Amino acid sequence: MVKVEIPASIIEKANEMKIGIVIKTSDAKILIPSGSVDIKDSDSIVRLVASASNSLSSTGGLPLGAKLVTNIYDFTLMIDDKPVTSFGEPVLVTFEYDQNLVQDVNKLGAFYFDEKAKTWTYVGGKINGDGTVSASLPHFSSYAVMEYNKSFEDIGDHWARTEIERLAAKQIITGVTDEKFEPDSPVTRAQFTTLLTKALNLKSNPHDQVFQDVDDNAWYGDVYAAYQAAIVSGMDERHFAPNDWITREQLSVMVMNAYQYASGKQLSDLIVKEGTKYSDETTISNWAREDVRLSSGLGLLTGAGSSAFNPKQTASRAQASVVLYRLFQLVSTY
Repeated sequence: MVKVEIPASIIEKANEMKIGIVIKTSDAKILIPSGSVDIKDSDSIVRLVASASNSLSSTGGLPLGAKLVTNIYDFTLMIDDKPVTSFGEPVLVTFEYDQNLVQDVNKLGAFYFDEKAKTWTYVGGKINGDGTVSASLPHFSSYAVMEYNKSFEDIGDHWARTEIERLAAKQIITGVTDEKFEPDSPVTRAQFTTLLTKALNLKSNPHDQVFQDVDDNAWYGDVYAAYQAAIVSGMDERHFAPNDWITREQLSVMVMNAYQYASGKQLSDLIVKEGTKYSDETTISNWAREDVRLSSGLGLLTGAGSSAFNPKQTASRAQASVVLYRLFQLVSTY
């Protein structure tokens, strides 16, 4: 167990200087950014307690398919005797995991234990190259890094199996049922947009109902978060067509918009190798031609055959998963 006491005046000064405070334990590092802790009284004492255990006695079982690769950490932050239940800015915690226990690092993620629901909840995490995972925590609780394995009975020998399983491990995609993914079924505009919002952690701000066919209460209400981020647009000013199948050229435009949003780069900043020359380039819509060229050059979306792009062809759930995973790898959102 690690106990640290910090005079509130130090945190107050760090907030003024816009610098963070770092606390290290034997196998974890806690970065408290400027603005995370609101100090009311500079004479107060801020107390951090961090304990680690490999016992599940207080949290019950793990999610099905999950395996612990770190201890379970219980973090508590108090100002004098009052617990801090949320942060103004997320606290960044870096966990060191046991590399000998891991089969696929791309299936690692941080989870916290929800005391009310009595379940473990996925919170994400960035996989670093040094045997650690970093996660931004909006509050303190019990946390652990787990390797989560989820597969489907219909992707056993499918070409997209690896990408599908890794995205499922990160809670970005789910199956049509718990057992079936239906990788070769088409994907709708709403479905792919929802995947993008999950992958990029997009949140919607208050807005008018721009699209007549997208209600905030619909399961695809996150369309507005992607719209506000300039990742998606409507088929016209008032219609998004959420249930239309997404075409490969539409997929290219959305994924390049998402790439710009996540990387902070503009299309004009991109230098890609000579793009593939497709035999059906003349059939690519003018509004999608540059995005198709760039997405191909970045390796996000390639041809559907030996020489054709098939821009008007409906994209499958497997194709959408692979494109999303490649985007994820390029921009390292988690």
